[in-house]
Amino acid sequence: PGHGPLTEQHNMQFATPDATEVSARLLGALGSSR
Repeated sequence: PGHGPLTEQHNMQFATPDATEVSARLLGALGSSR
């Protein structure tokens, strides 16, 4: 794993699902804490 256009593209591919999962878990945690 180095820094370059290919690495950035690879990270971007995982960025959307990860962000969705993280936000969903955050919303779930906030909802369950109330």
